[in-house]
Amino acid sequence: MWAAEIVTALGAQLTAFVVPLQIYPFSGSSAWVGLAPMAAAALWAGALADVRDRRRVLLTTAAGIGVTSLLLWAQARADLRSVGALLVLVGAPQALFGANSTVSRAVTPRLVRPELLPAANALQSMVLLSAGVAGPLLAGGLLPAIGSGTLYLADSVAVCATVWAVWRLPALPRGARR
Repeated sequence: MWAAEIVTALGAQLTAFVVPLQIYPFSGSSAWVGLAPMAAAALWAGALADVRDRRRVLLTTAAGIGVTSLLLWAQARADLRSVGALLVLVGAPQALFGANSTVSRAVTPRLVRPELLPAANALQSMVLLSAGVAGPLLAGGLLPAIGSGTLYLADSVAVCATVWAVWRLPALPRGARR
């Protein structure tokens, strides 16, 4: 699960790096670059995880992130140049990521023994923080060579690792314990 998360987190950082570089040239506004619904989504995700099977929530949010990355690739390929379309296509995966990370943290205690929980939480944090550093470095090196569309496509492919890992998890209904 953590190996898949690092691949997915790296892919997400590729998109996070490219989007501002794509929005700013045709919007001329750094304010548009900063809009992000991720925090609000994390709030409703906690409530959603309390009433739904957490595995299904993880599958849905991860697949949604992959689909929106494909749509970002398509708009880059079409040279759409629409701030509105980009904001929707960026806001959706950010909201889904906020929901996914909230639910993922709630799943960890169900997958590991209580004495391993501190180590599991540390590993999960390390995965996300490492991707936050390595992803932009990777994107900065790759962008001139392969372009923004290919980076979006790489993000979409990277999400497949998490979808596969989550698919292999057992059902995680609300209220159930290990």
